[in-house]
Formats: sequence, C-alpha cells, structure tokens
Amino acid sequence: MSYSIFVRKVGFSRREAPQILACEIESEGEACRIVRNLARSFGDFGVDPCRSVYWFRSRGNLHEIWSAPVD
Repeated sequence: MSYSIFVRKVGFSRREAPQILACEIESEGEACRIVRNLARSFGDFGVDPCRSVYWFRSRGNLHEIWSAPVD
C-alpha cells in the first residue's frame, strides 16, 4: 500500500478541496514524518490529535496537511 500527502486551505466558512502534495510514499511512517516536518517548517503549526491532521499558517491563511493510504 502506498500513501499520499494532502493539503488544503481552511477558510472561516469552509474548507477548500484537498490537493495532492506528494504520492507513492511507500510506508505510513515515512508519510507521517514528511507531514510532520512540512508542518513544522512553518512558525505557526500544530496538530489536531482527534483527527491526526496537522495544521499550519502561511501568509495569514490556515492550512491542513495529512497523509492517507491510496489504492
């Protein structure tokens, strides 16, 4: 099974459609490390532990970033 990394902008009233940032990552652990490191590269970041989704702010906009298995 391979994994992809998704990112989307979150607005005040809605979430935009997710975009694929990376694909064909071979392991869940590797995909999680990439997501964590990308989120950490921004000064303002965190994680929603209930959904296992990281978030970060870029240019005043809030974004979510996560990995998921793909068939």
